[in-house]
Amino acid sequence: MLAYFVAAPEGAALLAGHPRLAAWWQRVVARPAMIATEPGLPGAG
Repeated sequence: MLAYFVAAPEGAALLAGHPRLAAWWQRVVARPAMIATEPGLPGAG
């Protein structure tokens, strides 16, 4: 769900305003399970 949120420029901007949450998201998208199930959205990672 968050992948869809950050795919939108507005969502990415909102996430950037929360550095700890943004750091968590970067750790999540780097996990093998997330990479294997990546939704294929432009800019979602």
